[in-house]
Amino acid sequence: MTGIGQHIDIIAQDENERQRVKQYGDVLGKIGNEIKGMAQRLQEQMQKQQQAGPQTDPELESKIMAQQKLADAKVENNKNASAQRTAQKQIAFEKEQMRKDAQLQAELQREQQRTAVELKLGDVTAANQLQLDRATTLADIRNEHIKAANKPKPKPVDKKSKKS
Repeated sequence: MTGIGQHIDIIAQDENERQRVKQYGDVLGKIGNEIKGMAQRLQEQMQKQQQAGPQTDPELESKIMAQQKLADAKVENNKNASAQRTAQKQIAFEKEQMRKDAQLQAELQREQQRTAVELKLGDVTAANQLQLDRATTLADIRNEHIKAANKPKPKPVDKKSKKS
């Protein structure tokens, strides 16, 4: 069953197979419990036989003990593998969160820089427009003065020529 646990670990690497991995783990745990129960019952039967008389087979008894130890080891192995997978998933989740946080911070900095540039550009544009408006107003005033200065003055009316 150790090989089965390794195969389940390989399948567990696929996030889409969580349900199937859980089912396999549950079934493997039940099988381990069944083996453990069978070994315990066999051990109890052996103890009853020992109490009844010295009819125990030392070879059979050692096999039972070996099966019991194997079942215990498999159950412990499954617990450890599950704990490792959970820890690895937690670490991966935390790393992903840190990556997303860093990405968000970078986006916020870029947005702040963009806003600062837009504000500066707005200030420069407003200053340029103000200078343009001033220059236009001064040019208009100068043109009006020039027009006024160049406007022909009315000729004085000769009073003698009207009487004739």
